[in-house]
Amino acid sequence: MARIKKKLKYPARDHLRRVAAALSRPLKSNYILLHGADSIQRGFSDQTYPFDQESNFYYLTGAQSPGWTLLYDIKEDNAVIYIPPQREPRQVAYMGQTESTEQVMASYEVDAAYYHDKLGSAFIQFGAKFYTFTDAALMEALAACRVIKDKYELVALCTANNITCDAHRSIARQLKHYTSERQAEADFLRACRLAGAPTQAYNPIIASGAHASVLHYGANDASFFDAELVLVDAAAEYNRYAADVTRTYPLSGKFSHKARQIYENVYELQMLGISMIRPGQAMQEIHMAVMKRLGEMLVALGFLKCDAETCYKLQLGVAFMMHGLGHQIGLDVHDVSPSKGSVPQKTESFTLQAGQVITIEPGIYFNESFLQTYYEGEHGHHFDQEHIASYASVGGVRIEDCLLVTETGFENLTNLPKHIDAIECLVQEA
Repeated sequence: MARIKKKLKYPARDHLRRVAAALSRPLKSNYILLHGADSIQRGFSDQTYPFDQESNFYYLTGAQSPGWTLLYDIKEDNAVIYIPPQREPRQVAYMGQTESTEQVMASYEVDAAYYHDKLGSAFIQFGAKFYTFTDAALMEALAACRVIKDKYELVALCTANNITCDAHRSIARQLKHYTSERQAEADFLRACRLAGAPTQAYNPIIASGAHASVLHYGANDASFFDAELVLVDAAAEYNRYAADVTRTYPLSGKFSHKARQIYENVYELQMLGISMIRPGQAMQEIHMAVMKRLGEMLVALGFLKCDAETCYKLQLGVAFMMHGLGHQIGLDVHDVSPSKGSVPQKTESFTLQAGQVITIEPGIYFNESFLQTYYEGEHGHHFDQEHIASYASVGGVRIEDCLLVTETGFENLTNLPKHIDAIECLVQEA
């Protein structure tokens, strides 16, 4: 998807109408009443934690301010926002002024804006029956709508990916000059912020050596002294929409023989998974096809002493790839799925639809503690422990892209090198 320079207006009213239309009939109420996230005080200080709006509230309003309330009349297509009162002069001196009702009217797709002291009259006027975030029907409607991305959302997701890919390129070219994970993390964050993405979609993972076998490693403070590879799972968000990108780089600029073996296998697994993306395809089938191929690879590499069919039947591949193949992505990095309401689904639980954006992220890991549970289990005799241990320095390899499901297949939103030769060239550009 090409970059679009013209700033698009956030389609809050379209989102409200879509969700209202998706509500199961008969309606229990003609009104939706939702309260957004509040700011949270930081301990005993006079500061708050960085504000993070509730994702569903943002989807319906585009609002990034704390303490707001939305009242939507489904029948009349009428949206009203209630906001906290403006700050007193002394508070303004410390924190600045909040939006006025006039500013809300000018900036958001609403029919009226009031301060919170007027909210009580709405309860009197409309009664106590509203759809709220506690209603399963509303959450299911929200999830069904959020799964299919509109033009604004796709532009935001594409922009988040572009900024993320540029930041990956920036640090990849400097890897040979870094001495620790923290340097790579700092430069990644700097590149994103300078490009207009001040927040990350999730905590960055800059995992070198054995740390790459820890899926959600987050210390990002280890030395590169004796590490061979660094796994970088880091991505920006743009206008609240998340990217999710992983690459594994050779710190020296060249993969060793064993690291090359693992990387090329992971690359093949990802290409297999991506090739199966199309509307109507069950994600579980993609996941299982990748796991079946992984089993064949593990046998060929000599890690398992059984045949590939036995590996697949006993699910021994999970010892080396213990996570799902992918997930939906949008306002949340692990976004919602229709049949689970606001709860993200596991990789194997949804069917692809045109307009979804998903990740495909296979990996092979040598996590000593996790592997030990298999060695000590009933199928431990199938593992060649000594041979597996000889790959410990590889740590782990993962490759991850964000992909739009189209009517005819897919479009890769992650424009970043991943073929092994291209990865080596990128690191050697320093």
